[in-house]
Amino acid sequence: MGGQVLPEVTPSKARASAEPRLEDATPVSNATVVDSPPVGPIKIAARDVSVFYEGKQALYDVSLDIPDKTVTALIGPSGCGKSTFLRTMNRMNDTIHGARVTGRIDMDGEDINDRS
Repeated sequence: MGGQVLPEVTPSKARASAEPRLEDATPVSNATVVDSPPVGPIKIAARDVSVFYEGKQALYDVSLDIPDKTVTALIGPSGCGKSTFLRTMNRMNDTIHGARVTGRIDMDGEDINDRS
């Protein structure tokens, strides 16, 4: 008769597999900027956008132009702010208690916060 071997799960191993927490994140401050000539008129312009959740800064001074009629991809490692930036662009952060956004995002030259 054979016995069953189960892996030992210690509290530290259990914590390591848990969801990452914002307060444990390390800010990414050396983003790569690639300058290229504009392809057409700018559809979306973000200027110095920062996002804070209950005082903890999650996004740092992002500026980005997205030309009209183009495909734009946000790529980067887990936790670098891609989803936070997208939630800011579609104003989903407006529904999160304690979230604060600074800077400006324009669509077709109009501040997205002025749209209804």
